[in-house]
Amino acid sequence: MPHPLREIAGDCLVYSVPIIVFIDDVSGNKLKQWNKHFSCYMSNGALSHEKLNQDFHVQFVATSLNVTPLEIMQGVHKAIEKAFDEPVASWDCQLKEEVLLQPFALFFAGDNTMQVDLSSSAGLNSNYFCQTCKVGRTHKHKHSEIGFSQILQEGVLWNSNVTAEHVFQQLMMALEPNIASALNDAVTGSGIKDMIAQPIIKHLVKLGQQLWKGSVDRLPLSPSDALTNLTEELKKIHTSSGGAVMNPLLNMPDTLTEILHIILLSIMKYYWAQTVWYLEKEKNIQSEYMCHYKGALSGKHFKTLVQVMSFLIFDLAWLVARRLMVLAWQTDIEDLDAYTV
Repeated sequence: MPHPLREIAGDCLVYSVPIIVFIDDVSGNKLKQWNKHFSCYMSNGALSHEKLNQDFHVQFVATSLNVTPLEIMQGVHKAIEKAFDEPVASWDCQLKEEVLLQPFALFFAGDNTMQVDLSSSAGLNSNYFCQTCKVGRTHKHKHSEIGFSQILQEGVLWNSNVTAEHVFQQLMMALEPNIASALNDAVTGSGIKDMIAQPIIKHLVKLGQQLWKGSVDRLPLSPSDALTNLTEELKKIHTSSGGAVMNPLLNMPDTLTEILHIILLSIMKYYWAQTVWYLEKEKNIQSEYMCHYKGALSGKHFKTLVQVMSFLIFDLAWLVARRLMVLAWQTDIEDLDAYTV
């Protein structure tokens, strides 16, 4: 049976291209003043790590001062889906012939703060604060002995279908009267906050308040009439946006772990600060650069420290950290079962 792309491709070769999409907040100013805007870039995920580190293979996509990261991702996601269904023509410089490229999204990368938005997580201020796994519960529970020990255990991974169901329920709650406080509790309690759905939810809540209170020109509507009006408004938004009322990335299978902020600028940074505090107290060190500027180190400094500290100071924490870093930067996994253990 012929491949479905054969009619489109003809005699051309078709290459499947895994796409890595990266988005982050950056400053457009050359001076020190911070001018925050969001920028999006793409790379070919089939390239080697050495090639991916070269600027030539990082392609600029978009930047904006006003558009949110998920709104940028909506456009990017639709463009990739369209190109997958209708492959784009290109030129193979080695074969010296025209080929077709069929891109597909491999993963969407960003730092921790960006991953919170991309995975529809409510972040650190919610009961379930991790965008990767369902760890947490209430503030009281997390500060108990049992709760604290559970934080250090492997949590159940978030499921995109469950996340989408929570977002849908929040949209449905927005149609009810006097629901603002309950909606905040739903976000905090579930750990799920969708940045595409939130403006719609706020709009529906505000509109509902106007309908139930009435105005000089209009009497208050009954709960059933108000519900009808709000439902119609949600349908209009759904139609006008092409069905985009929640995160378009919820069908992606994984949320990435970002090494710089999770390991280097958190675990390593605090281990280092505590170690230097102890050494300075005992007056056992000289004021070299890393020790003198201990509070202003960058990721590369912590990457160096974690490799040498276990040889200089006998401490279980540094030994474990060194082992963690070896696993975090391992790019070739020969035995997945042994690596997982």
